[in-house]
Amino acid sequence: MKKLFDFKIETRPFFYPLHLQPFFKKKNKNSNEHLVESERLGKNGLYIPIGNHLDKSKQKFIAKTLTSSVKELTRK
Repeated sequence: MKKLFDFKIETRPFFYPLHLQPFFKKKNKNSNEHLVESERLGKNGLYIPIGNHLDKSKQKFIAKTLTSSVKELTRK
């Protein structure tokens, strides 16, 4: 997300898994359940800008920047 932010592309974390939220943890306090995919998405997922306010050039810029960021991360 840092690289996208450096290019003024606003992002935010995808979501916080429900089973890890305080209310649900308290309600199911005896559960040691791990929902692997939910936890993975909560840790690694992100929202990117979408909507009618983005013209084609901005969409392409976001896609190109995101693609290069992912490639850079996978090379490490």
